[in-house]
Order: sequence, then C-alpha cells, then structure tokens
Amino acid sequence: MRRMLLTFGVAALAAWLGFSPAQGQETKDAKPLLEKKGELTEKTERDPLRKKNYAEVFEFKMEEGKGYRIDLESKDFDAWLRLENPDGKNVAFDDDGGEGTNSRIVFKAPKEGTYKIYASALEPEKGGEFQLRVSTASKSDMLASRTRELFRLPPAEQAEVVKEVKELVQSKGKNLKAADLRMGMSVGMALEQTGSPVAAEFYRTLSKSFAQAEDKKIAAYAKTLEGVVRRVELPGKTMEVKGVSIEGKKFDWDAYRGKVVLVDFWATWCGPCRAEFPNMKKMYEGYKGKGFEIVGISIDQDREALENFQEKNKLPWLTLHDKDAKKSEMAEYYGVNAIPLAILVDKEGKVLSMRARGAELRRLLEAQLGPMDEPKEEKKEETK
Repeated sequence: MRRMLLTFGVAALAAWLGFSPAQGQETKDAKPLLEKKGELTEKTERDPLRKKNYAEVFEFKMEEGKGYRIDLESKDFDAWLRLENPDGKNVAFDDDGGEGTNSRIVFKAPKEGTYKIYASALEPEKGGEFQLRVSTASKSDMLASRTRELFRLPPAEQAEVVKEVKELVQSKGKNLKAADLRMGMSVGMALEQTGSPVAAEFYRTLSKSFAQAEDKKIAAYAKTLEGVVRRVELPGKTMEVKGVSIEGKKFDWDAYRGKVVLVDFWATWCGPCRAEFPNMKKMYEGYKGKGFEIVGISIDQDREALENFQEKNKLPWLTLHDKDAKKSEMAEYYGVNAIPLAILVDKEGKVLSMRARGAELRRLLEAQLGPMDEPKEEKKEETK
C-alpha cells in the first residue's frame, strides 16, 4: 500500500488494489489499426521537446470525432508517449497510463489529419525494444479516459461521468472486472479530493455492485469499499480507534475523551508524512498542556524499519502498530487508500477535519483550544 497523497495514477491505483490487469481488454484483443515494433538506441533521433530522450516517430491518420487508444509497451524501459496534432502542437502525453510502466493515450480526434506519435523512454538516453499499438478506443476506454480528467471537467460534465460509471458498473452484474473496479475507484477518489457530497453515495453503489462479482478477488473489495464509505462519512461523526501500541500495549481510546486528538495515518516510506512531523511536534509542544494529543497509526509492513525510525526520531506521541498483523486493522476499517491522512477529533470524539495538516492544523487547534503556548526562552546569566 505504498501510495502517498491523493494521487490518481492508474499504476498507483492498481498497486493499491493489489493487481494490475489490463484496462479495456476488449480494445487490446481487437485487431490494431497500427502495430509496430522498434528499438530505441543512441542512433535514434531525439524528441524535440525532450532533447535528451531517444524517440521514434510514427505518423497516423485520424478521423474527426473518432476515439483512439495508443499503447506503448516495453520490458526494457519506462515508456513515455507523446502525441502531436497535424499543426505540430502537443495535444497529449502519458507516462504510466497502461499496465505497470507502460504508457497509454486515449484520444478523440477533434479534426481529421495526420498525427505524429512519439514513442520514447521516460529517462534520458534510455534505450531498448518496444511495441506500439494503435486501436479504436472502446466505450469503456473513452469513459476511463474521462475519469482521469475528472478534476478538469466542469461540474455538469463531472456529474455526467459519475452517472455513466455508475450505470456501467450496475449494468455488468456478475461480470465486473478489475478494470471496472479501477475506474470506479479513480472516480471515487477524485470526488473525495474535490470534497464532493456525492462521494460516499458513489462508493456505496460500488460496494453493493462489486459484492455481486463472480470474480472472488474483485468481490472481496466490496468490504474495503464499505470501509471507504465509513471514512468518507466520518466528518461530524464519532470516530473509533483501537489497536496495539508499538510497545505492545492495548490501546485505550476512551482515555483520550475530553481531549482534542490528531489521528495520523502514516508510514516511514511516505515522504509527505515525514515532512509534516516538524509541524506536528511544534503543535504538540504548544498545545499538549491545553489538552491536545496525537495518535499515530503506522501502516508499515516492515516492522524493523518502523522500529528504527522510532528509535532515531523519538516521536513523542503514541504510535499504533501490531507487529503480528499483516495489515493495519484501522486502515482497513476506514478504507484508507491514500496517506498522509490526518484526522482531527474533538473532545467528544467527533471528527472535525479530515485534512488537519500544516497551517490548517494550527487554525483548528486555535479554534478549539485557544492560543498556543509558546516555548519559554531560557534566561541567560549576565557575564560580569
């Protein structure tokens, strides 16, 4: 579960789901409109926009209003795709839109003409063999492409995409596949990040639909989606926390009632999590005397890495982590699919904020507990 922040790349999402099957398999199985094999070497020309990157260029004629799917696959390098329109303008690019480190562009041609496809590697001066394939985009390809652009769409179009994804998922019954789950989660996470009020209802629809899937591995994620609904609906509700401290003691959540508590889901490998610690320590020192506490919930699977980190950094608050558990019980219960996740809970145990980090954490603490206790400066003795 190595995801940081609310990022929505297909590869990252597939990693969280635990597998990376093909998306839009019906397109991949269809006869390609163009299929080429090639090799990037030091003799290959360079991409004019990425001058240190080898690139092989392919011309392809597109029809106005038609959707195309371009796949670049390689076992030798991390693929990078770029598309130019007939006027020489860059209209699309992609790094990890396909499976693993393969690239994929789904594009609806606004006008007829000859487009240029640049097949290259992400890393400068990186070579190796590759395969390029251009196919007619399926309906699910086009919908999946729109879900990845959900942030940029106007509200009315966003609502239409959400409606189409729900209808697609519900219409498939037992035939739901990994690509459907991945597409649905991409939409749900986008709705979360934008603070959409329909996020919980959307996840609930996914949970009910995927519970019926014939594929047992897909159906198993219905329970995870129930946890996601539980988390999304937390604001204003009472949060429950349980577990075992890193020292092996059973955690008593009731002992924190009457205090304002920051519940922080994190991991040692999460850079943004670690970057927030100085601010958390400052808030902890300034507000501990006024009734502020922090409970860290580590989702690390490497117990030794966690213990080494704790020993080196001496985090002053309690950290929950059961060394005998394969996964974090609390992360599963609340369907945590992105970290850092900083949840601020009031004195009654109700959730005030799901994004209590940085300046927002201080603002919330000031509203709940008043001004922060500033550290006292030690008086220096005068030198005679």
